Amino acid sequence: MTHNGPSASRIAAKSSPPVPSQSDPSPTPDSLAAPLAAVEIDKLVRRWMAARQGKDLPLFEDVALGSLGAVADRIGIAREDAPGRFRILHAGPEFERQVGRDLTGVDCDALAPSYRTGIVDCLARAATRLVPSEGVARGLVDGAVATCDVLALPLSNRWGGHLMVVYLRQRPVVQDLLEAMHRSTSDGLVALAAADDRAGRPDFQIVSLNGAAARLFGRPEEALCWQYLSDVMVSWGKNGLDVELSRALDRQQAHVFEYAVQRRDAEPVHLRISVAPLGDLLGIALTDVTEMKRREDSVRLLFDSNPMPLLVYERGTLAVRRTNDAMLRLCGRSAGDLVAATWPDLFGEEERAAVASKARATVRDDVARRAWRMVTGHGETVEVEVYANALDFDGDDCVLVSVLDVTAQRKAQAQVAYMAHHDDLTGLCNRARFRTHLMDGLAEARTRGETLAVLCIDLDFFKQVNDTLGHGAGDKVLRAVGDRIATAIGPGGVAARLGGDEFAVMMTGLARPAEASALADRIIGRISAPYLVDGHQAVIGASIGISLAPGDGSAPDILLHNADIALYRSKSQGRGAFRFFEAGMDQSLQARRSLEGDLRQALARGEFELFYQPIVAAGSLQVLGFEALLRWFHPGRGAVPPAEFIPVAEEIGLIHAIGDWVLRQACREAARWPDGCRVAVNLSAAQFRRGDLAGSVSAALAEAGLAPARLELEITESVFLDDSADNIALLHRLRGLGVAISLDDFGTGYSSLAYLNRFPFDKIKIDRSFIRDMAEDRHGLAIVRAVVSLGASLGIRTLAEGIETAEQLERLRQEGCSELQGYHLGRPMPAPRLPALLERGVARRLHDAA
Repeated sequence: MTHNGPSASRIAAKSSPPVPSQSDPSPTPDSLAAPLAAVEIDKLVRRWMAARQGKDLPLFEDVALGSLGAVADRIGIAREDAPGRFRILHAGPEFERQVGRDLTGVDCDALAPSYRTGIVDCLARAATRLVPSEGVARGLVDGAVATCDVLALPLSNRWGGHLMVVYLRQRPVVQDLLEAMHRSTSDGLVALAAADDRAGRPDFQIVSLNGAAARLFGRPEEALCWQYLSDVMVSWGKNGLDVELSRALDRQQAHVFEYAVQRRDAEPVHLRISVAPLGDLLGIALTDVTEMKRREDSVRLLFDSNPMPLLVYERGTLAVRRTNDAMLRLCGRSAGDLVAATWPDLFGEEERAAVASKARATVRDDVARRAWRMVTGHGETVEVEVYANALDFDGDDCVLVSVLDVTAQRKAQAQVAYMAHHDDLTGLCNRARFRTHLMDGLAEARTRGETLAVLCIDLDFFKQVNDTLGHGAGDKVLRAVGDRIATAIGPGGVAARLGGDEFAVMMTGLARPAEASALADRIIGRISAPYLVDGHQAVIGASIGISLAPGDGSAPDILLHNADIALYRSKSQGRGAFRFFEAGMDQSLQARRSLEGDLRQALARGEFELFYQPIVAAGSLQVLGFEALLRWFHPGRGAVPPAEFIPVAEEIGLIHAIGDWVLRQACREAARWPDGCRVAVNLSAAQFRRGDLAGSVSAALAEAGLAPARLELEITESVFLDDSADNIALLHRLRGLGVAISLDDFGTGYSSLAYLNRFPFDKIKIDRSFIRDMAEDRHGLAIVRAVVSLGASLGIRTLAEGIETAEQLERLRQEGCSELQGYHLGRPMPAPRLPALLERGVARRLHDAA
């Protein structure tokens, strides 16, 4: 038994162990073994506890040095070189004697396995828990098991690290393995020596035996040892036993046979006798198999009542000799019909010859290698697996077969195999099956010298179907898409669903690329037709990328990759179209992926910076605030334009983290400006779709200590194109925080006036395109004048952006625009330049410049 640590009673004990009273019987050395080890362990544990005195661990010098007496001979000092790895630095002579070797500097893993396990486990527990730990270690000594008590004490030392004191004491009592094995088995074990009896005839003398053998002989062990076997077996009768034993001894070969013994006034005993020669000795194991022989009488009953269909046929003629009720039910035949038939008669005509050939050759077939089609008496076909074993049946060479009906299992396996290669929603091929078809198609196209086309198809606007009608309706649309694609390609192609709303088509036997173009047009047209789902009409589209073999590749993965690249280009240049793969596309995609990788690292590496462009009052040209503009300075790319990286950040989902950073940074910087000076921050429409935007704005204001009235949030009308009701509710929550909301790029969309009616904006920003054309295009001036007038009538401030000339500045002031912004009034600048600019008095300088 092992322990996780010293018992509570030992650690808590304060007095010495009790001394035996005068009336106690004198203890023997063996009976003193366990108490003596307990006394020494208790002494060491007490010493450890006393030296601890509230410290984490006692010092090595306080426990391992000093008056340990004889205990020191049974102590080793170990050091933990690595977790769970210990080295013996020193060991007392008694410790080394018990382990059986010199231990100085020895790694504990080099100890004999029996001692190593107990000692290392005890050391590991003490080192991990930093408390004393007890255990036992066992080893073999002259064929006997010796048990040692083990104690491990963790200690600190003045030079740092931990040292371990390990105590080892062997118990005097050992267990004889041979005796234990003899006593533990229920078989009779006998050792016989070849000898001549008193009359000079060959005989055997019993050298030793165990209790089980004595019981089989019916006599005590002491009465049997060193007796002649002929004397012991007189009442049993030899019946050839002496011949079997002599043959095994002469040939020096192990032998197993059965032997029936008739005991006086008792039933016969059936023995299985295993004989192993050992020079001039025989080792014999006697197993009583009487009960097993009785059970053999029950085999026929078990055969008849077994729920498994069983049948016995004769190997030579294949005639059915015996069958059980379960077999009759499976076959749908009577017992008379079945016994009058042969084994192959139970199968269909196309399989009878194969069944007959296998039936005559079978000796043992534990694993059915195939399913056979058995025909029942009702004419039905049942798939079965057959397991066969050779059998001696009434002295004839026969075969016992068990028959397993696997009809339902094979149908289920066929269904699983189908599902493994097909999409469970649409019934089209899955990616793995499509790749197999593609490999076969490429091989055929090479042989015939034909062109093969791969089309990757991605559905446009499918997300809106899921969002508005639900995923159940989306699944119905996907099934319909699969049917339309299959119809569009006809029997000459292979269609697959690769996952989500992605499909693929392989078409072989093409004479020219125009045929692939026509197929792509046909697929786009059919997919784009409206769908009626649960009473609702759904409209989606499709974008397609095409690669051709052998020109664009001759391997499945390359063709799919190139078609996917072409699909990406098709979607990026406008949906509802198709593109063929071109070599430059791959470079463009690689550049895009490189940009994505760099963008994912930019925030963590501190590569982003905010620039600020002044916003001034049109009348006084006083600076009212600044618009925060994000800049990315990449160490290798240099300054990356926002128009290049912002769409990528929106597409890959980084805009949320970047947007939060911009909010916090802009608010922190604005908090340093004079009171009343505002900061404007642009929000992406993607930030409205996920995350807690209102929470992010509130947190940024609180973190910076900025008044909400000094923050303006600029949005574009794209916010209203997706989940507009939810987005309008979110705008109201943002307005509730006290911040201002501006509509950016006004006049460039589709329904700007409707947006003004749906939400009361604080400011309208007139797009720079109208300002640029104002001087030369009267329509531009008219639009500016209309927007300014509209803002005045609605009580909404108007800001003109993109002012680059003095003429534009003066005209906008005359038209009554509220606020102005542009390079003529001030370029975007980094935050460190803002305090100096404000301190110099920007309004006067700008007025003079105007």
